[in-house]
Amino acid sequence: MPNFTVNLEITRNEIRGLYMKSGFAGKSFAQASRWPLKKDQALAEQLVRFLEERFAEARVVNLNAPYEAIFLREFTLPFTDKDKVKDVLPFEIEATVPYQLEEITYDTLSVIRGNETKVIVAGCAVDLLLPTLKELQNVGISIGSIYVPPYALYQFAMEHNLEEAMVYFIERHTSIFLYWEKGELPHMRIMPLGYERLISSLQRELSVDSQLAWEIFQRLSSFNYAEILEGDFLKHVKMNRKEIPAVRRVVEEFREQFLREVQFFRQTLQVSKEDVPEYFFCDLDHCLLLQSLLGKSNLVVFPYEETPLAMFPKEMLMAMAAGYATQQRKGLNLLQGKLRKEARVKTTLRGKYFFILLALSFLFFVLSFYFDFRYRSRFLQQKQIEASRIFESYFGMAPTSDNIVEEAMLLVEKERRKTEIFRKFFTGEKFSQTLVALHQNLPVGIGLEIESIGYDTKTLELSGSLPSFAALNELKTALRNSGRFDGVESSREKSMPSPQGNRIKFSLIIKPKEKKEGAL
Repeated sequence: MPNFTVNLEITRNEIRGLYMKSGFAGKSFAQASRWPLKKDQALAEQLVRFLEERFAEARVVNLNAPYEAIFLREFTLPFTDKDKVKDVLPFEIEATVPYQLEEITYDTLSVIRGNETKVIVAGCAVDLLLPTLKELQNVGISIGSIYVPPYALYQFAMEHNLEEAMVYFIERHTSIFLYWEKGELPHMRIMPLGYERLISSLQRELSVDSQLAWEIFQRLSSFNYAEILEGDFLKHVKMNRKEIPAVRRVVEEFREQFLREVQFFRQTLQVSKEDVPEYFFCDLDHCLLLQSLLGKSNLVVFPYEETPLAMFPKEMLMAMAAGYATQQRKGLNLLQGKLRKEARVKTTLRGKYFFILLALSFLFFVLSFYFDFRYRSRFLQQKQIEASRIFESYFGMAPTSDNIVEEAMLLVEKERRKTEIFRKFFTGEKFSQTLVALHQNLPVGIGLEIESIGYDTKTLELSGSLPSFAALNELKTALRNSGRFDGVESSREKSMPSPQGNRIKFSLIIKPKEKKEGAL
C-alpha cells in the first residue's frame, strides 16, 4: 500500500487537505478536500474523522501551526560565531514572548551579513499542538512537519520566480504581509485581520443573518472600492438604497484598519528599493474589492493560473504552499525539541509491527543470500573440478588457468590452424611441378633472362628482364593461355640500361591452379 502525505491547513471554520507527491518529475497534486468544523466537537476528533473519510490511505501529514498562536521575531546579533548565536538566542527569545522556553517550540533561519547575524524566529505554544498530535498518532498517522504559514507562502512565491517582492495576503480570518529582497531573509507579519471582520460588520449593520451577510460580501467583492463609494454596485446587487450608507461605512472602516496594518508593517522595514514588485494574494475567486482597498495602481494579483493551483479552489493556496515549504531542507519546522520527543515516544503499535516486520524481512534476506552464496560456491567448485578432469583427458595436460573453457578454445583453435597448414601442403601444387609447367609454357626466342624465383603454396614470383614491353606482354599472354595458372600479374615494370642496351625489368606474380580435393 502506498504511503500518502497530506498537507493540511486548519483554520477557525474548516480543515483543508491536499495530497501531494514528489519525485524525479517534480511535484504533483492529486486530491483536495475541505471539511467544515463544528464548534461543539473537539478539533482533534474532527481532524481524525476528516482523514479517515477523505484520505483513508494517509500515513503522514504536514500540519500548520495555529494562526492565532504563531509568534514571529527578528534579531540582529553583533557576532557571527554559530555556537555563540545558538547559546544567546534562547535568552533573546524568552525576553520577547509571554512564555517560558520549555512551554514553546520554535525554529530559526539565519544569515550572516558582515559582522552581524540576522535571525528569524517562528514559534508556538506546545500545549496548543499536543492534543492534535496525540490523537493522530493514536490512529497510526505520523507528523511529517509543523509548518509556519507565512514562510510557506514565501516558499510558494519563490518557487514561482518571485525573487523579490512585497506580498499582501488576506483570507477569512487572517492577513499576512511579506517583504524580501533577492538573497535576503523574508520579513513576515501575521495578524488576525481577515475579511470575516467585514462580513461580521455587514451582518451587524444590515441586521441580517451570517449566511446572507456572506452572500452580500461575495457580490460586493466583484466591485472596487470607488464603485462601492459611488453606489455603482446597486445596478447588480439587490439592496435598499437606505442601506448604502451602512455598506459604505463598513467598507471604509475595514479599509482604514487594513491600511493601518500595512502602514505599520512598511514602517518597520528597511526597504532599500523602490521598484520591488507588489503582489496581492487572496483565497477568493473574486477579490477586486479587497485588492482595491490598498489603493495601489501597480499592485498585481498573483497569477494562480500559471501554477498547479489552477486545478483546485483558491482556498487550497496555503495547503499547496505547505507542499513546497515542507520539501525544503532548511525551512521553518516547529516539530522541534519537546514536541519531536513526544512524537517519537508515541509510536503506535502498528508502527512497531511494521518496523519489526521490516527488520525480520531484512534478516531473512541476508540469511538466504548467505546460504545461497555458499551453495553456489560449492556447486561451482565441483563443476570446476569436473571440467579440469575433462580437459586433462582430452588434451593430455592439466589446465594452466581458472578459465578452462577459454583455454580449451585456444588449444582447439591452434590445432585447427595446424590441420589447415598440413592440408594446404598436401593438396597444393608441388614446386617441381610448377617449374615444369612454367618451363613448358615459356615462349622461345623472346630474350628472357631470369634473375630469381620465389615460391610458396599459393604463388610463384618470377623476376627477370626482357628486351621490350612487347616481349613482356607475349610472356604474360603465353602463361595465361597455358591453362596451368589461375592468374598472371606483372609489377615493378621499368626500363633499365644494360650492356646490350635498355631492357625491361619486371616481376611476375603467378598463381598456380589449386589441386582439387582427392586428386593425385
